[in-house]
Amino acid sequence: DQWIGAGDIEKEGYLTIIDHATKNLSANTYENDLQSVATAIAKRTDLLERKWGVDANALKKSIPDQQAFDIMTKGGVATTAVVTDALNHDKAVAINYGYKGLGEAFIATANCTGSCSSPGGDLGVPESKPNANIGAIFKSDVLSSFLNHEISKSIDHDLLFQGTDFPMSGILELHGEGVMRVAFSPNGGAGGINKNLIAPMIDALEYPYIGGNFFAFSSKVDGMAIYNAYEKFDKLGTPLVNEFTSDKPMAMQPWSTPLWLSGLKLDGTKEEKTLKYVDDPENPFVKNLSPEKLAKWRSGIRVASKMFQDGSVVIDGKSEAYTVKQHTKLIVAGNPEDGKNLTVAFGSFNQSDNAEKNQEVIALITGDSKINAMGIGAVKYQFAVSESSVYEEAMRRNSANDFDPPVGENFSTHIKLPPEKKQPTKTPCPQMMTKVS
Repeated sequence: DQWIGAGDIEKEGYLTIIDHATKNLSANTYENDLQSVATAIAKRTDLLERKWGVDANALKKSIPDQQAFDIMTKGGVATTAVVTDALNHDKAVAINYGYKGLGEAFIATANCTGSCSSPGGDLGVPESKPNANIGAIFKSDVLSSFLNHEISKSIDHDLLFQGTDFPMSGILELHGEGVMRVAFSPNGGAGGINKNLIAPMIDALEYPYIGGNFFAFSSKVDGMAIYNAYEKFDKLGTPLVNEFTSDKPMAMQPWSTPLWLSGLKLDGTKEEKTLKYVDDPENPFVKNLSPEKLAKWRSGIRVASKMFQDGSVVIDGKSEAYTVKQHTKLIVAGNPEDGKNLTVAFGSFNQSDNAEKNQEVIALITGDSKINAMGIGAVKYQFAVSESSVYEEAMRRNSANDFDPPVGENFSTHIKLPPEKKQPTKTPCPQMMTKVS
């Protein structure tokens, strides 16, 4: 019912859902380099079914992933190296599907890795913090069965769907304390999660507040929905309050929606030494907002705190590099004070066009007090600790001639956690878990 301390997604998420399994378990994760998780599921020979999929390309690139994969395979788990046209990017586990009253489902933004889910991040030491992420365990027979059904398309050896193999799927709606809507890609959300699930959530706003924590937000459909919401509330005389925080390197890429929401574009070329962030004259925020309103709006679009940056630490006399990212994919929309009208959207799905092609999961929950606390708490915290806006960061980079190399919207990189490193128990970096019935 409350926040679990940093680094506990490994323990309170992945290991807990394995511990709760009494009949079966089905999982699909972009990566799994956690030997604790691999060993836990390998030991569960009492279960009637155990199956786990990971992205084949990620598996090839990581020795720790291969070691964890081997532990599971040798332990009798039906393992699958998922070959896909894009990314097998799920972070989902279903247990006890098909057994009344026992079903549970785990949905997270965190990969099953040291960098995303463990106390010591990439390197297993306090200086190497984990990425910021959230996750939730839901008690639901229907959600558990639905999750297993969707995961099976990717990992069951008689299916192994890829790309256009996936039939179009819709949006599952569940009712409990609140209302939950769940969709999977590819071909999910009736053919488009951004246009048929996320944008309508924004269009339906009745209270002038929207916040979010983003890793790779590039959907212009969702961006335009945010502009339309701004325009709607501006006409009503109740300005839309925005509290957005994005991973800094991603927010400053040319394709970034937070950059677009700030009314900016990256102009020029690095070769000609003319790169510069400038106001985009065709951007609706630049075209239609007064200078005062534009400055106010830009102040609510921020880059993640300096705690989310690359670094290095000396281990056994050798300098080892690590990365720390704002990895959460989260939107909160509605009245933060009235939980019945607040919607929290999170999962593996980055708000991007490329995510539509990946194996992904996203959940939108309206009116659930525990999920509300998780969502609004994460958004408010990240926004409060941020030191600067996207606009301020752009002006700094212009002055310093400091521009990142381009990366794609499906960018994903992790420095692998050496299995022999001992995990610490505490770190100040934010990772959150909640449990929902």
